[in-house]
Amino acid sequence: MHYFAIGLIKYNQFYGRSPRKEYNYFVLFSIILSFLVILLSPIFGLLIFNDDQENATFLMLGMIIFFAIIITIPAIALTTRRLHDVGYSGWFQLLCIVPILNLSFFLLFFKRGNVGLNKYGPDPLDHKLMS
Repeated sequence: MHYFAIGLIKYNQFYGRSPRKEYNYFVLFSIILSFLVILLSPIFGLLIFNDDQENATFLMLGMIIFFAIIITIPAIALTTRRLHDVGYSGWFQLLCIVPILNLSFFLLFFKRGNVGLNKYGPDPLDHKLMS
Protein backbone atom coordinates (compact mmCIF):
# COMPACT_ATOMS: atom_id res chain seq x y z
CA MET A 1 0.00 0.00 0.00
CA HIS A 2 2.97 2.30 0.66
CA TYR A 3 4.06 2.12 -2.99
CA PHE A 4 0.53 2.84 -4.19
CA ALA A 5 0.51 5.99 -2.07
CA ILE A 6 3.92 7.02 -3.44
CA GLY A 7 2.57 6.62 -6.97
CA LEU A 8 -0.41 8.85 -6.18
CA ILE A 9 1.73 11.47 -4.43
CA LYS A 10 4.14 11.67 -7.37
CA TYR A 11 1.28 11.98 -9.87
CA ASN A 12 2.90 14.92 -11.68
CA GLN A 13 6.53 13.76 -11.77
CA PHE A 14 7.33 12.66 -15.30
CA TYR A 15 11.08 12.82 -14.63
CA GLY A 16 13.41 10.64 -12.61
CA ARG A 17 13.31 6.89 -12.13
CA SER A 18 11.17 4.34 -10.28
CA PRO A 19 12.26 0.81 -9.36
CA ARG A 20 10.40 -2.37 -10.27
CA LYS A 21 8.98 -2.78 -6.78
CA GLU A 22 7.29 0.62 -6.79
CA TYR A 23 5.78 0.05 -10.22
CA ASN A 24 4.65 -3.53 -9.67
CA TYR A 25 3.01 -2.81 -6.30
CA PHE A 26 1.23 0.21 -7.77
CA VAL A 27 -0.13 -1.93 -10.60
CA LEU A 28 -1.13 -4.71 -8.18
CA PHE A 29 -3.05 -2.36 -5.88
CA SER A 30 -4.62 -0.59 -8.86
CA ILE A 31 -5.95 -3.91 -10.15
CA ILE A 32 -7.24 -4.91 -6.71
CA LEU A 33 -8.94 -1.55 -6.19
CA SER A 34 -10.41 -1.68 -9.70
CA PHE A 35 -12.01 -5.03 -8.96
CA LEU A 36 -13.35 -3.73 -5.65
CA VAL A 37 -14.85 -0.67 -7.30
CA ILE A 38 -16.42 -2.81 -10.03
CA LEU A 39 -17.80 -5.32 -7.51
CA LEU A 40 -19.02 -2.84 -4.89
CA SER A 41 -20.43 -0.07 -7.07
CA PRO A 42 -23.59 -2.04 -8.03
CA ILE A 43 -24.19 -2.83 -4.36
CA PHE A 44 -23.86 0.84 -3.38
CA GLY A 45 -26.08 1.84 -6.27
CA LEU A 46 -28.86 -0.53 -5.25
CA LEU A 47 -28.55 0.36 -1.57
CA ILE A 48 -28.83 4.07 -2.26
CA PHE A 49 -31.49 3.98 -4.98
CA ASN A 50 -33.35 0.83 -3.81
CA ASP A 51 -35.20 -0.51 -6.85
CA ASP A 52 -34.39 2.32 -9.26
CA GLN A 53 -31.97 0.40 -11.48
CA GLU A 54 -31.44 3.23 -13.95
CA ASN A 55 -30.05 5.61 -11.31
CA ALA A 56 -28.12 2.75 -9.71
CA THR A 57 -26.50 2.05 -13.07
CA PHE A 58 -25.53 5.72 -13.48
CA LEU A 59 -24.00 5.72 -10.00
CA MET A 60 -22.10 2.54 -10.78
CA LEU A 61 -20.72 3.94 -14.03
CA GLY A 62 -19.89 7.22 -12.32
CA MET A 63 -17.88 5.44 -9.61
CA ILE A 64 -15.96 3.41 -12.17
CA ILE A 65 -15.21 6.43 -14.37
CA PHE A 66 -14.19 8.50 -11.32
CA PHE A 67 -11.75 5.81 -10.20
CA ALA A 68 -10.33 5.51 -13.72
CA ILE A 69 -9.77 9.27 -13.93
CA ILE A 70 -8.06 9.35 -10.54
CA ILE A 71 -5.69 6.50 -11.40
CA THR A 72 -4.81 7.34 -15.03
CA ILE A 73 -2.41 10.27 -14.64
CA PRO A 74 -0.44 8.75 -11.73
CA ALA A 75 -0.17 5.50 -13.72
CA ILE A 76 1.18 7.32 -16.78
CA ALA A 77 3.68 9.25 -14.64
CA LEU A 78 4.85 6.10 -12.86
CA THR A 79 5.15 4.20 -16.13
CA THR A 80 7.27 7.04 -17.50
CA ARG A 81 9.59 6.87 -14.48
CA ARG A 82 9.78 3.08 -14.78
CA LEU A 83 10.72 3.34 -18.44
CA HIS A 84 13.37 5.88 -17.47
CA ASP A 85 14.78 3.34 -15.00
CA VAL A 86 15.36 0.81 -17.78
CA GLY A 87 16.77 3.50 -20.07
CA TYR A 88 13.83 4.27 -22.37
CA SER A 89 11.87 7.42 -23.01
CA GLY A 90 8.39 7.74 -21.52
CA TRP A 91 7.01 7.94 -25.05
CA PHE A 92 7.53 4.17 -25.33
CA GLN A 93 4.20 3.88 -23.50
CA LEU A 94 2.56 4.39 -26.86
CA LEU A 95 3.70 0.86 -27.77
CA CYS A 96 0.82 -0.40 -25.63
CA ILE A 97 -1.50 0.57 -28.46
CA VAL A 98 0.16 -1.80 -30.96
CA PRO A 99 -1.20 -5.34 -30.41
CA ILE A 100 1.98 -7.45 -30.73
CA LEU A 101 4.44 -4.88 -29.37
CA ASN A 102 2.48 -4.44 -26.15
CA LEU A 103 3.55 -7.92 -25.03
CA SER A 104 7.23 -7.05 -25.32
CA PHE A 105 6.49 -3.76 -23.57
CA PHE A 106 5.02 -5.72 -20.67
CA LEU A 107 8.28 -7.64 -20.21
CA LEU A 108 10.22 -4.42 -19.68
CA PHE A 109 8.67 -4.03 -16.27
CA PHE A 110 10.35 -7.16 -14.97
CA LYS A 111 13.73 -6.04 -16.25
CA ARG A 112 16.25 -4.73 -13.74
CA GLY A 113 16.80 -1.00 -14.08
CA ASN A 114 20.11 0.44 -15.22
CA VAL A 115 22.69 0.27 -12.46
CA GLY A 116 24.04 3.67 -11.50
CA LEU A 117 23.39 6.95 -13.20
CA ASN A 118 21.66 7.07 -16.58
CA LYS A 119 20.44 10.04 -18.62
CA TYR A 120 17.19 10.15 -16.61
CA GLY A 121 18.77 10.41 -13.16
CA PRO A 122 20.45 8.45 -10.38
CA ASP A 123 19.69 4.82 -9.59
CA PRO A 124 16.68 4.73 -7.21
CA LEU A 125 18.16 1.63 -5.55
CA ASP A 126 21.57 3.18 -4.91
CA HIS A 127 21.65 3.13 -1.10
CA LYS A 128 24.80 5.27 -0.95
CA LEU A 129 22.78 8.24 -2.20
CA MET A 130 20.07 7.68 0.39
CA SER A 131 22.35 7.90 3.44
